[in-house]
Amino acid sequence: MAKDSYIHIRVSSDLKQAAKQHAADTGRTLAGLIEWLLRQELKKNVAAAGRLIPAERRFKIMNSKIEMVKEYIQDEIQERGFENNQIEIDFAGICEESETIQAAKELDYLATPGEGQGVWWIYVEQ
Repeated sequence: MAKDSYIHIRVSSDLKQAAKQHAADTGRTLAGLIEWLLRQELKKNVAAAGRLIPAERRFKIMNSKIEMVKEYIQDEIQERGFENNQIEIDFAGICEESETIQAAKELDYLATPGEGQGVWWIYVEQ
C-alpha cells in the first residue's frame, strides 16, 4: 500500500473558498477534490499505451497553445485597441497564468493581473 504524501500549495482565498464550496456540493472534502482533480489531469496526459506523453510532444502542445494565446491577444487588440498603451483581457478558461505571461512576452508586451479571475492587463512597456 502506498504511503500518503503531502503537497503544499498557495492559492487565493477566493479560489480556496470556491473550491471548498464545490467540494461540499459534490460530497467531497477539499483534499479529496484536489486528489480527484489531479487524477483527472493525469488521465488526460496518459497516452493510449499507458505511458506519459513524451516531453517533446508536450513541448509541441505547449508551443501551439502559446501561439493560440498570442493570436487571442492580437485579436483583442485589433478589435478593441489599446487605451493609454494598455488593454484589459479576460483569459479565464482559455489558458494558464504562465501561458498568458509567455504569450505577452513573445509579443513584446508586459502582463499584470487585472481585476477578477483570469483577467490580465496587457501593455506596452514605456
